[in-house]
Amino acid sequence: VDTEAMAASALKTVKGSILIAQFERGGYTTVLGQIGENAGIRTYATPDQKAVLVKSGVVVGTRGFGDDLMSAKADDAIRLIRSRSVGTAKRTYRYLDGEGIERPLPMTCSIAPAGGQTLAFGGQHFQTQQVAETCVSGPLSINNSYWVTGDGAIVMSHQWIGQAMGSADFQLIRP
Repeated sequence: VDTEAMAASALKTVKGSILIAQFERGGYTTVLGQIGENAGIRTYATPDQKAVLVKSGVVVGTRGFGDDLMSAKADDAIRLIRSRSVGTAKRTYRYLDGEGIERPLPMTCSIAPAGGQTLAFGGQHFQTQQVAETCVSGPLSINNSYWVTGDGAIVMSHQWIGQAMGSADFQLIRP
């Protein structure tokens, strides 16, 4: 998939903020355009109306994919990631079970900055520092990575969404 061509096309046709997402499960790559914002959470939609909810660059929900992430409480993790700081944070992911009951998945996450990196995509260059996040809940361990600019913007990330959906890579094409 030529994400540079997708980015160029999206910049011409989509107004507002744009993400490109590559989902591990199914090899699904798509452009998402921002369709709304409420209480600091941006809603990005695919052309076929699937949605990803993002708070300060961190995925806090999905809709329309099946086995969706209903919500995620991640404020402490977001603060550490955006400030490129070392620390530990609690996260709670919430999913619906087979009976439509919301089930929490609490995790403890260790966050630490890694090396600096210059990124180039969508016709732009970004000076970033990679921030690694490892979250654990019992035997489950997940790894997220964020590329964060000096002003705290997450311009690229690899984020776990859930056990059914797996992880996805996100690139911010237009803030």
